[in-house]
Amino acid sequence: MVQEARQYVNPLFHGHRLVISQPSCGLPIDTAFKQQRLKAWQPILTPKAVLPTLFLIGIIFAPIGALIVWGSGKVTTITLDYTQCDANAPTDGSYQDMPSGSYDCAL
Repeated sequence: MVQEARQYVNPLFHGHRLVISQPSCGLPIDTAFKQQRLKAWQPILTPKAVLPTLFLIGIIFAPIGALIVWGSGKVTTITLDYTQCDANAPTDGSYQDMPSGSYDCAL
């Protein structure tokens, strides 16, 4: 198999070429995407841009949070105590109401 040398630009060497002697079939294609040289968006965050965005997010999510807190206060809680259920249950298979001290309901 014929070995051919390929040249790649390494950004750490500031334009000097690094020669790699490997077969060409195993090397990646020299594109900006494959070599991770893509341009990136780098926003400049200033208080003039950040503060209105923060207040807008607060205005949107504050009512949602208030609705969640209000809704959680409207929950009905039913507590059933099954501690003595096996001792107090009828053995003939019939139905019997739970004693009044074994359940609690909070609206």
